[in-house]
Amino acid sequence: MAKVTLEVNGKQVSKEVPDHTLLSVFLRDNLNLTGTHVGCDTSQCGACVVHVNGKSIKIKGVNRHEHHPRMGRTVDLKTMELDIKLMKQGNFNLVRTSHYPNDHRWYQLANEYGLYVLDDANQESHGYKTRNKILGDNPNWTIAHVDRATSMVHTNKNYSSIVIWSLGNEGGAGRNFKAMREAVLAIDDSRPILSDTDTSVSDFLERSYRTTTNVFEYLDKAKEMDKPFIQREYAHAMGNSLGNFQEHWDTIYANKNYVGGAIWDWVDQGLVRVKNTAMVSYGNDPTKLSLNPKREVWSYGGDFGDSPTDAEFLLNGIISSDRKPFPSYFEAKKVQQNIWFERTDEPLTFKISNRFDFTNLNAYDYVWQVKDQTKVLAKGKLAISVTPGESTLIKVPFSMVEGNTQELLVELSAHTKKDVVWSDKGFEVAFEQFVLSPYQYPTSVAGTGKKVKVHQTDDTIVITANKANLRIDSITGELTSYQVAGQALLVEPLAPYFWKPVNNNQGRNKFIERMAPWLNAAAYRQVSSVKVKQLSESLVEVNVVARLVVNHALYELTYLINGDGEVQITGDYTPDPERIQHKFMPKFGMRLALDKSLSNIHWYGRGPFENYPDRKTAAKVGHYQKSLKTFQVPYISATDSTNRSDVRNLSFANKQVQLNVEGLQPFNFRAWPYNESDLYSTSQSKVKNDVTDRIRRKHTYDLPDRGYINVNLDLKIHGVGGDHSWGAKTMQKYHVRADKPHSFSFILKAIELN
Repeated sequence: MAKVTLEVNGKQVSKEVPDHTLLSVFLRDNLNLTGTHVGCDTSQCGACVVHVNGKSIKIKGVNRHEHHPRMGRTVDLKTMELDIKLMKQGNFNLVRTSHYPNDHRWYQLANEYGLYVLDDANQESHGYKTRNKILGDNPNWTIAHVDRATSMVHTNKNYSSIVIWSLGNEGGAGRNFKAMREAVLAIDDSRPILSDTDTSVSDFLERSYRTTTNVFEYLDKAKEMDKPFIQREYAHAMGNSLGNFQEHWDTIYANKNYVGGAIWDWVDQGLVRVKNTAMVSYGNDPTKLSLNPKREVWSYGGDFGDSPTDAEFLLNGIISSDRKPFPSYFEAKKVQQNIWFERTDEPLTFKISNRFDFTNLNAYDYVWQVKDQTKVLAKGKLAISVTPGESTLIKVPFSMVEGNTQELLVELSAHTKKDVVWSDKGFEVAFEQFVLSPYQYPTSVAGTGKKVKVHQTDDTIVITANKANLRIDSITGELTSYQVAGQALLVEPLAPYFWKPVNNNQGRNKFIERMAPWLNAAAYRQVSSVKVKQLSESLVEVNVVARLVVNHALYELTYLINGDGEVQITGDYTPDPERIQHKFMPKFGMRLALDKSLSNIHWYGRGPFENYPDRKTAAKVGHYQKSLKTFQVPYISATDSTNRSDVRNLSFANKQVQLNVEGLQPFNFRAWPYNESDLYSTSQSKVKNDVTDRIRRKHTYDLPDRGYINVNLDLKIHGVGGDHSWGAKTMQKYHVRADKPHSFSFILKAIELN
């Protein structure tokens, strides 16, 4: 035996231990500090963990169920490693084991990769009305409660990654929770304890699914209780959602006692099913996650004849069942980045802040670049050293060119300096874009000197300009045909359109009922006049005046056609202030159907992935190209999707012709091989109602290919929302006002490519 004396965490300790005892073993077993590995780094040494827990941090967490699309709750090591790499790459620093202790290999990976863990005890009984303490305060259940907690702690106490013990999920309150806390502290008093239902035994005030507007009453309450506030679940990421996530984190950083939260949740819990059967497709290799499209499809609740079912309610992930990131994943990564870039009053001077808890910014490489609309004009590297919690100013060494007329963007980014366990060298961990010189939008089409010919019949206005031929319906005012060099581009007319199908969250907040008047608002508009005016030899105007039933709004549609065959289209909406019944609309824009061959999509705006007004922080402005097939987002459950925001210009092309769309202001667009009505089917109720009696089609693969491209061009579109999925509405600032006027203009131009 040998007597060991040393200082640990500022305290002198002295113990007798066997001669062969390792330091790591001494810390773990004799001093009851965590740590399971021999060696020392920021995530493994027990002593370091104590210091980590002693420092105020922000929790950028995510809830994770153990789920495999072929093996159910059995997850192989390779898939675990893929999960944890994606978490680290997404700037997450904590995972909650919802709602049970996990496979021991997961904790080992968390240790190795440097990820905090909130460990959930397997105690959940909210299905048995425990909010009235039936189990939580019943002495007959004390032993069962305590056993769930102590089993977790005894099994996992030596994993340094665990920073919080949780007494379970939605399990009530009372004497049994006090007994659980006392039993945990008797084993390990080095970590805080969380209870979401019994504040008296919790070191935190926890209230999940608070919005950015109603969270403040809980922050005030937490201050009164002298406890930090946490959301163990927030930002319900079901389907196309995670809206206003930036607002969540603006609030978190603005309040010291708001320590953060964990997104619900990590991965879609979809299963691979054999086509046309109710059989799970297991496969022989669990590492093969993707579908075999010839024989397999994605499935969820109800697909196996199971009833009752929560249907798509387990499709809550920011990554897909086969571990492909959804657009919401990239939004979380961007908002949670630990290197923050801000502009100053000086155009090329920027503030860089270190939001890491322990890492100096000199651990990363930094790149700046200035881009115009087509290319990188200049780029370079920056040397930055900033300690945690501090900031510095940097200046980009770029000289503005006189007479520049193009949009200029400054982009700053941070990258891994070397290979790390969760990424290769050069991986982008943070970025920001700033507009240095704004985009110059056109103001109008102009006469070109080339003649525009007009021929009008009782039902059609025929306009010929250069190689373009256009037809406008004299009754409806719709652009029914647009041809160039004899090739027809339109399959269905261009017309006003105000309806947006629901996404997964909106289906549960009565979006259809609230927005129902807009479903057929365009189709039921009353056209009072369609007038043609020859403004000059090279410029023709067609003006359409209509009245909408909704809000008794005046709607004017104006076409300006010049000698090159360019068409400027303007939609003006003016509600009657005395007859406003509906304050909001799903969207304001137009719809058309293009020939399916025009499937090469190119745009200059935010991308490359889907983005919406309340979820676009992560989408960089740039030039992007996708085919119609790759343009779609592969959600399992059919939903509104594919929007791109802040678009300057856009084109659809085949090998012979290209249709350009140029905005007179930023706009949104969506492109689908199906139409809006395909996202719904009528229910089987006895009374059919065209407005409210609709249910979403179950799967994206159920949607038909209509043989054309359905295109929505919108000035504004309702945001996706995402605070929670049982009634929460999108933030009002991401609604589209129907009690205010709107004007939307864009230019269509078809050109031959050969």
